[in-house]
Amino acid sequence: MVDHNPPKVSVCIPTYNYAHYLPDAVGSVLAQTFPDYELVVVDNCSTDKTPDIVRKYIDSGAKIRYYRNERNVGQTGNFNLCLKYAAGDYIKILCADDLLEPACLEKLVSAMESHPRASLAGSARMLVNDSLRPLKVLSYSDRFVEDNGFNVIKRCLLKGNLIGEPTSVLFRKIHAERGFTTTYKQLIDLEMWFHLLEQGDFVFLPEPLSKFRRHEGQLTWEYIKDPAFFGDGWRIFNEYIDKDYVRMSAVRKSLLKVIRRGGMELLRRSHLARFAFSTLQAKVTARRHHV
Repeated sequence: MVDHNPPKVSVCIPTYNYAHYLPDAVGSVLAQTFPDYELVVVDNCSTDKTPDIVRKYIDSGAKIRYYRNERNVGQTGNFNLCLKYAAGDYIKILCADDLLEPACLEKLVSAMESHPRASLAGSARMLVNDSLRPLKVLSYSDRFVEDNGFNVIKRCLLKGNLIGEPTSVLFRKIHAERGFTTTYKQLIDLEMWFHLLEQGDFVFLPEPLSKFRRHEGQLTWEYIKDPAFFGDGWRIFNEYIDKDYVRMSAVRKSLLKVIRRGGMELLRRSHLARFAFSTLQAKVTARRHHV
């Protein structure tokens, strides 16, 4: 049956084996001050208690649309299924281990409605540990920003993903019809932000409106150990630095390519060395406990 009154916002939670974090994420959505939303949970064939947890919420009256994939389609595939199932004008992706502040939807929707040329809205986010203890605020700026999308792309090319993770943004569904690209393995979020920013402006709120949880089991840290992470970093830089709207001399672009490629290689080696050291340290500690 066709819904003739679609919601303003689709909050989409893509999840895989995060049953232990899911109640925090779902609870943060149900606590929103903005009422015109739907909650869509797309389960990428989890083998834990995810279905049971979602069913409890549904049985208690929570308006959740739950989809369970018959097979694991990967992170990008699951994100794209979120876009497919979403019925709202706006998309808010919430990673299953993160949380939204109660006024998140209200403030981000207001920002987009007040700036019709914007194709992407973002906010600062609070980095927290596994038990939600605040660590630090991550932010694009310390003040309100409304800027041309091309300028934001250029800034991120030079300084990295200042916009943030999927949980920190809101965008119009009409601008995301292409979906998340499968060209990239790790940086699918940043590439999507660039795709959206080529279609409009960026509006940013300096207030932390979400919590980004850092823990060893998350994909972010697994990806950093994958050499493809650094390949993606080089690839996205190389693809976008040559765009006509990135205004700088050809000589400077060529120089930046050399610097960036060398920098990514040094970063890759540094991360691999740190990972090897932490692994060795863990093994030594474990061996001591068995002596």
